[in-house]
Amino acid sequence: MISKEQFFKNVDNLPKLIFSGKQHKKYIITQRIGSTCYGFRESESQFNVDLESLYQAYQDNAIVNTNTLLHGGYVTGRWRSPSIAIMQNAGLIDEKGNTIK
Repeated sequence: MISKEQFFKNVDNLPKLIFSGKQHKKYIITQRIGSTCYGFRESESQFNVDLESLYQAYQDNAIVNTNTLLHGGYVTGRWRSPSIAIMQNAGLIDEKGNTIK
């Protein structure tokens, strides 16, 4: 299992431009402050994602997708897709949503 500390380090080392798996949407990561990751979608709208919630989703589920995040209460609204992109690119889940343990 990837530790929370390692996940945060992986987020810190993400390239500035990341992509979501299925939709191939672009996300620009601007910074991490504490447990919040900030960035922009390719449409230029801003997002901020609570990394603690993403890590909790990783711990609680064998498969994580946008429905898991929404129905599990981990992430709401338009933060789901960038959350999946962050989790994939930081090594918590694969392109099918399977958690990497």
